[in-house]
Amino acid sequence: MTEIDFIPQWYRAGRKRKLWYHRQYLIFSAMAAVIALGCFVAGHSLATARAELTTMRDNLSTGIQTIQRFRQLQLRWDNLNQKASMLHSVTPRTPFASVLAELSACVGPNVVLNKLSIQNVPIESKEKNTAAAGPMIRLGAAENAKGNSAQAIPAQTEVVLQGIAADGSVVAGLIASLEESDYFRQVIPGYSKNIKIRECSATEFEIRCVLADYEIVK
Repeated sequence: MTEIDFIPQWYRAGRKRKLWYHRQYLIFSAMAAVIALGCFVAGHSLATARAELTTMRDNLSTGIQTIQRFRQLQLRWDNLNQKASMLHSVTPRTPFASVLAELSACVGPNVVLNKLSIQNVPIESKEKNTAAAGPMIRLGAAENAKGNSAQAIPAQTEVVLQGIAADGSVVAGLIASLEESDYFRQVIPGYSKNIKIRECSATEFEIRCVLADYEIVK
């Protein structure tokens, strides 16, 4: 007979029951910890996914704005190319910078230009009763720097001014300034009419002239 034989049965049952309860507590605690850890990981993953989604939305919005800006710049580029091609199609013998500078000197302070057109038109002689061969056209020296021959149909550069002046006398002064200038010839008034701008009287006009960068030799 050993000493352990004297331990009552009810004591042994109580110890087994306590051990079982402890094991259940440990199992429940471990399960709760695993669930809490899973919730934490899931929440962190969800927050990361939301942050990535927000970043993707921002990048998408930025990309759309960039595409729209690119399209606007492309349209502007196409318009500038179209204007440049139109500008290159008109090849005056006098540089545009000089023409604009002379116009700035001729246009007075009471004149506002809202349109300036430059185009090539055939040169027509004023002499109607010339010989069948017609007069010779001598172009300006700067017309052909490479030594190429003149065009089959010589052309002159026509300048059309449209704008608004304070009154008719200002328009007449502008015409006189253009006629006195050595840059222009054949100054012809297109039209002139009185208009009202904010209860103030003004004159709308159009003036046509050509660059004096050629001469007709008989």
